[in-house]
Amino acid sequence: MGIGAPAVVSVLELLVVLGVRRFLSFGTAGGLQADHRPGDTVLTTEAVRDEGTSYHYLAADVPTVTDPELLGRMGAALSAADVPYATGPTWTVDAPYRETRGEVARYRAEGVLTVEMEAAALFAVATVRKVALASLLVVDGAFGDPIARPQFDRGAAYARLFGLLPLTIDVLHAV
Repeated sequence: MGIGAPAVVSVLELLVVLGVRRFLSFGTAGGLQADHRPGDTVLTTEAVRDEGTSYHYLAADVPTVTDPELLGRMGAALSAADVPYATGPTWTVDAPYRETRGEVARYRAEGVLTVEMEAAALFAVATVRKVALASLLVVDGAFGDPIARPQFDRGAAYARLFGLLPLTIDVLHAV
């Protein structure tokens, strides 16, 4: 749908008006955990809000979370297809490649799995518009361990994304 919260939210809003009620956000993210490698798959449960768009939809103290039923269906489909995945929070930021080592260390210690630019805003819109939305992410770059040794491999990430596309369509179609 685009890159960044305002771009994806404008498309999501339009699709909701057109009657779509189930969404699966499907894209790439940076892996925060020391054992993350490009190509790893993550289902997000919630988003740390470090961007601006979600605050136009929800108060600052309201969490941005995924739809639990859609998350469960996607997790079951990944398991049935023998696709390893992790489930947990993501960190949504506005600017690419602006994460500091301190922020990465902090969110890593808190168990946040990925960093990306859209999930918090998408979850906020889904909450306000009362539609189901889940987020499936594939790690395209990982901060490594120590944090100063990042690894990037978009080829591995895109291969995983394209391999998962039929599965995501099946999940949305079956709901």
